[in-house]
Amino acid sequence: MKFIKYYSLEIFTVISMGMMCACAFIDCNPIQQMAMVFLFVFVLHEWEEGHYPGGFLDYIQNFTGMHVGIDVQKGSRLYTGLYLHALTLVPFFFSQYEWLILPAVFLGFWEGFVHIMAIKLWRINKPYSPGMVTAEIEVLIGIGVVWYLSSNHLVLWWHYIVGFLLMLVGFMLMQRALVRSTGHRYRDLPKMAKANLARMKNQNYNEETH
Repeated sequence: MKFIKYYSLEIFTVISMGMMCACAFIDCNPIQQMAMVFLFVFVLHEWEEGHYPGGFLDYIQNFTGMHVGIDVQKGSRLYTGLYLHALTLVPFFFSQYEWLILPAVFLGFWEGFVHIMAIKLWRINKPYSPGMVTAEIEVLIGIGVVWYLSSNHLVLWWHYIVGFLLMLVGFMLMQRALVRSTGHRYRDLPKMAKANLARMKNQNYNEETH
């Protein structure tokens, strides 16, 4: 289990690449193709977000003031990988229900929004947060998927609501598992972030007055 947690991102990548290679030898319908496209971009996003110098998790640690060791950082990708596989493999194997691709679409929209907001929130000097490039690619793919579904009348209005709620519930459960793996509680994060921001403001104030 320790091996799986430590190399979860690598295992996630190998499984994903295997799925995409298998699709080259079978006749996939458009929904299955879209699911594999999302899976591919999700893999790229995990590498860009987690392994780019000054990764996204580093910014979260700076924002909340909590410290996360390398073992926990690597192990955290296990929960993310399970979530992303669920978002993409469920619509792949149940492609007759076209609306099941919508949770992946909404996750892409959410990622694109969060990574842009992170630039302002964390006062990054350059117009980039780790993972932002692939996050915005997810947005573009999501727009294309929504256009395909709507133009072919494959989903109803309430499918969008259910798709968003499924994405949100899954995302919150995944985030809760991530936070608990660090030894903290999910509801403690806002308090930690508020206290850390106040500490940073006081530090900046002291530096300016001396």
